[in-house]
Amino acid sequence: MEAGRVAFINFGDDYGKMVTIVDVADDNRVLVDAEDFPRMIMPLRSLSLTTMKLNIARGARSRTLV
Repeated sequence: MEAGRVAFINFGDDYGKMVTIVDVADDNRVLVDAEDFPRMIMPLRSLSLTTMKLNIARGARSRTLV
């Protein structure tokens, strides 16, 4: 897991939404953001990581991500 990694939410009301990991909080939680999704900390077990990766810096702003 690293900043810029694209993932899908696999649990809860937001199931199936695509998000991007913006920062790593600790070993089990990451900060995610997307265009139609609020920036929030999510547990890794609620995400399915993909092989896609964006070239962004850690902690990038939402505007930079879009």
